[in-house]
Amino acid sequence: MKQKSLILFLLIFTLSACSKSDPILPGIRTPVFDTSSKSAILGNISKNIVIDGFNRIKNPEQQKKYKQNLNNEIFEELADGEKRKIFSGFPTDVKIDIPRTPLFYKNFVYAGLTTGELVKINPKTRNVEWVVDIYKSIDMLSVNSVLDIVAPLVIDEGRLFVGGVGRAFCQVNISNGDKKWCADISVVTPFLIAGDLAFVVGTDLNLYALDTKTGGIYWIVKVKKSTMPKIQLIDDKYILIVGNQKIDIITGVIDD
Repeated sequence: MKQKSLILFLLIFTLSACSKSDPILPGIRTPVFDTSSKSAILGNISKNIVIDGFNRIKNPEQQKKYKQNLNNEIFEELADGEKRKIFSGFPTDVKIDIPRTPLFYKNFVYAGLTTGELVKINPKTRNVEWVVDIYKSIDMLSVNSVLDIVAPLVIDEGRLFVGGVGRAFCQVNISNGDKKWCADISVVTPFLIAGDLAFVVGTDLNLYALDTKTGGIYWIVKVKKSTMPKIQLIDDKYILIVGNQKIDIITGVIDD
């Protein structure tokens, strides 16, 4: 009985330490956002808001020479067909079997890992510039938590957006890794950035409309399918398309 109690104590102590000192990559961690805070609900989107950028090519410098596997290893594909490893993270048993591709932007590589970490790497030196935990710190305390970052990262005009399974959809400062804001949304599906608006389908099958300046949520509506939202201009009106559903961008009302 004493031995079991000791094992339980050590397990709790180890997991509690994870919230401040990350076991995967070295360094003191600050939770990506305050777990007690909630995103402001803003109500309907202003009719005067400029809805743009949804047709803009995201990640304009993306090159297909960087590959990532499910063991959190990242390789540079050389001209002669050989591979050069630029990063080796810690493999995890709990992960989602979906391919993911690192982003290349202004001489750096950005990648989301199965550990829930977002990393910025200098591919020439293989140095890690910064690491950010994209999950609520409380989720790390569960042994079976899935913290994977599966949804493709988006860099749009220098703004870095990332969504993880560990209940965090965030805009991160691309220079130093500091969070600009985070919303409590668990993300697997690719999301849409449209200027000052973000549209995200969560794992709860809710579609969230967010303000990309503050992370505030305009509205939330339940959808039938977990697919990337798209925008269409129909009869001089912007409409969100999710699967076969049409949704008013301003109000979030579904057109049945």
